[in-house]
Amino acid sequence: MVEIGQSLRDAEENKKPQKAFETILEKRTIETIPSSEEMMSIASGDIQNIKEYIEYRRIPDVFLEKEQCWPVDPDLRY
Repeated sequence: MVEIGQSLRDAEENKKPQKAFETILEKRTIETIPSSEEMMSIASGDIQNIKEYIEYRRIPDVFLEKEQCWPVDPDLRY
């Protein structure tokens, strides 16, 4: 919407005719605003809710086999 407004502002500053405004609105709207099919694809039930997303983003607790060995290997020093 901001890009469309900027295009319309530029057309107004350059004193373009009314037909240019209609062309800008038609072309820029098709290019920048998602279609109803795209909007419905993200609104389906397959989308994660906030709780699922937070669980997904959690750092996994990985237990390495070498952590089970004794004596423990010394930490690496660079």
